[in-house]
Amino acid sequence: MSRGQQSNRDFLTWEPVPSKRQVSLITTTVQTELLAELDAMIRQNMQCHARAVVHRYGALGLPAEAVFDLLLSYAVSEDGALHAEKYYQTCRDEFNRTRPAFRWRHLTALARVTASEFGRPAPGQAEAPELLARLYGFVSGREGQAQAESMPEALCRVSSHSLSGMLSATMPEPTWKVISSSRCTAVRMAMLHWLCPPKPK
Repeated sequence: MSRGQQSNRDFLTWEPVPSKRQVSLITTTVQTELLAELDAMIRQNMQCHARAVVHRYGALGLPAEAVFDLLLSYAVSEDGALHAEKYYQTCRDEFNRTRPAFRWRHLTALARVTASEFGRPAPGQAEAPELLARLYGFVSGREGQAQAESMPEALCRVSSHSLSGMLSATMPEPTWKVISSSRCTAVRMAMLHWLCPPKPK
């Protein structure tokens, strides 16, 4: 019987996910190894295992930012059924708003969704390298595409010129424009004319 067919009174008896068995399979406690395992689980679409890795990672008190950075690379490259970028930002916002005892639930859910969406490239993903090549003046064709493909991490970093903290590192520095007031100029001309002595007749 599926959970959807069970009565509501059985809800409290459900085993939380990831299950204890799934978490017990994650034996390493090294941050780099956990991140590498998470990346491998995502690429294999192993949703439950990806969730278990993040659960184990959070229980060890390791920094969440490294997990967000890894998942962001897939949020901008994959699409999925939940609009990857939107769901990523939602989970990140809720993680920061939620109490420490419960916030890792958002990140484990994001890991599962990320694993489910891998292999479904976001629209325009194939065209992005060629556009980046043109933007940065690289060589066109296969050589230019190869050079551009070595730079996708710029899309995963926040620009130092981004006021909202959301724009990628490809965001250029803003160009400041100074516009002089024509009214002020007219007043100065009038004052200069008033201060000049009258011409002798």
